[in-house]
Amino acid sequence: MQTDWFKNPETNLILLIPMVSWFAVCLDIIAPALPLIVDEFDVSSGLLQNTMSLFLLVCGFTQLLIRRCLIWLGHKYLTIICYLFIIIGCLMGAAANDLNSLIIARCFQAMGSSGTLMVSFLAIRDITSNETIRTRLCSYLSTAIAISPVLIPAIGAYITQTNHWHFTFVCVGSLIFLHGLLTFYLFPNGNVDNRIDHQKKSKWLDLFNEHSYLGYLLLSGILGGTTNFLFLSHSAYIYIVHFKTSAMFYGYLFSIVGIIYMLGCFLFPWLEKKYGNIQAIILGHMLVLLSASCILFFTFINVLNSILFTSLVCLAHLGSGFLLTGSIVGLMSHPTLARDQVIGVYGCIKFAIPAVIGLMSMFFGASLFAMSSTLITIATLVILAIIPIISAGELYAFPSNQGSESLGTNN
Repeated sequence: MQTDWFKNPETNLILLIPMVSWFAVCLDIIAPALPLIVDEFDVSSGLLQNTMSLFLLVCGFTQLLIRRCLIWLGHKYLTIICYLFIIIGCLMGAAANDLNSLIIARCFQAMGSSGTLMVSFLAIRDITSNETIRTRLCSYLSTAIAISPVLIPAIGAYITQTNHWHFTFVCVGSLIFLHGLLTFYLFPNGNVDNRIDHQKKSKWLDLFNEHSYLGYLLLSGILGGTTNFLFLSHSAYIYIVHFKTSAMFYGYLFSIVGIIYMLGCFLFPWLEKKYGNIQAIILGHMLVLLSASCILFFTFINVLNSILFTSLVCLAHLGSGFLLTGSIVGLMSHPTLARDQVIGVYGCIKFAIPAVIGLMSMFFGASLFAMSSTLITIATLVILAIIPIISAGELYAFPSNQGSESLGTNN
């Protein structure tokens, strides 16, 4: 049985890419079926959309627990347990006949898939100490997450129209079972030294006392996560109810947005090498703010249609790819903190806060106004957060092409 990582870092993507993708697969594949589930379970669309927020909320708080579980169990056994949780959720979802049972199934999926998501990013630290390779691997994993919205909603829409939405859980569960077997045989067992390293932790407050750019990275992750989540949670209602599109057409438009998000994740290493981490993140920030402002403006003058809306959302998701990839790369490059602790807090904030925002925005309905105004508000707060970085002269704190020497001189 394999007891170590493959010597070629990219070869390990055979295991890591599916692991990091299960979260997006579990979250996205059911999205086109939401209007049908509303009718079948006789619940309001707002209540069902809130289950998507609950999915994100469970993901966020699960990531706070993953760190302690890693210390107790190690990477491999925790990964296997996470796979079992996802499979249990898929089995329960395939048999769900009311909203309560569906919610429980989704919670199991959320706990398992958020676990594999975090473990896959943490594994990059153990695979290599080269910051350039880590940045590239983070970009690959972020791109893998983005590939899911390219295909999964269209596949979900096709399954929903040709079979029943329950069958989406059967398909996902089958894929996860097969890759789980591969993971069981190939995933490294880990060793005592790695598990001891996880116990070298910083105090929680140290996460926020280091430098102002650390707070900006966390806020950037929130903005990027909120951009993705609000589109996910509101888009089915906006496209199908507001723009009167079919579930299949909605799936295709959703896929286009996913392609652009994937492009943003894929382009980030080039932008980071040319301009630096923080500068690339700021560019993503500006794209999200511009897109949300245009959506709000065109909504007020009543000229927004599904194609124009999709174009603007694509612009926002291009920026979201920069934000999410840049924030995780920046946090993993921080030299003085326990990185699993940093990523745990990052994951919790990135998922939990957008989930709460999504729940709050549903009070205004899954509307264009709620989505765009929420993004504008958060983007404005992130603008205020960049001011201490500029005033402290820390704008160039993370020029990744200088590697670890630059990090050392700034700390």
